[in-house]
Amino acid sequence: MNITKHEGKYYKEVKRVAKAGELVKIVEVGAHHPELVVGDIQQVVETIGSTYLYTDRLNGFRTHNADEYVVLEPLIVMTDEPHPEIAEGSTFVVVDDIHLYTFPTCDTITLVENDKTTSPWFKSTTYPRNCCYWHCLSPLNIIYKDAPKQEKVMIYGYDDSGSPVAEAVPVPGVSKTKFKSINPKPTVCPSCGQVVAYDEVIPQKRVYTAEQIQEAKDIVYRIMTNLIGGVTIDFLFLGKVTECVKLIYKGNNDWTQTESAKVRCSDGDEYNRDIGMMVAICKLIGEPMPKWLKDGE
Repeated sequence: MNITKHEGKYYKEVKRVAKAGELVKIVEVGAHHPELVVGDIQQVVETIGSTYLYTDRLNGFRTHNADEYVVLEPLIVMTDEPHPEIAEGSTFVVVDDIHLYTFPTCDTITLVENDKTTSPWFKSTTYPRNCCYWHCLSPLNIIYKDAPKQEKVMIYGYDDSGSPVAEAVPVPGVSKTKFKSINPKPTVCPSCGQVVAYDEVIPQKRVYTAEQIQEAKDIVYRIMTNLIGGVTIDFLFLGKVTECVKLIYKGNNDWTQTESAKVRCSDGDEYNRDIGMMVAICKLIGEPMPKWLKDGE
């Protein structure tokens, strides 16, 4: 991942076709545009098909082939404060090495000890252990300490389908069979007085159907396409948290945030980015949620 700092904000460089309103960084100067400068950052004001775009410069509009630029996508940067809720094993990318001496910019690092300070301990492929400031990092994969944990449960018998039952006689040689729903209380066989098997129970979570996910995508698309000119909505993702931000174009490359809404996937639901986007944007504009989401169907 390549990272660019522009006007105090951090962006990752992505090779794709840009959209109106996005920032692009010039990476190649073609013979047809010798006035361009490699490294120059411009904002897209209009796109033409999937190949060309217009950017606003002081001396007028310029057309750019898709090979000449990378899109700058905003990065979420951690705040300069302790984050005791984040568990070991979480991964981050270094966006600024101004306070560092071992982890370079763009390096991927893993949290190994969260000592509840502003600079806990991390590791990388090069360094087995070193501290790093939170505000120099952008999250890649966050693990929360309050996430539901697996629990061990005793069982002592199975029915014909292989599911554990409370009063069955233990089956010789049967142990650690995979299952999802069992009696949660440790117990023993009423015949022999011994526990004959156990397993780890994975907490059951609500999983959304393909139809529900498609409906969520359709809702987000409908809301986005009905926005009036000069208004856009951006989404930010941090672990299971989705933030929806409304921006209004004030002119002169100035997009001003006016409103925002933040939602977090509950521990009882399987995380899905499309569902999170739908919930956040509906909360932002006050649109009712689908009935299957409100009722938990």
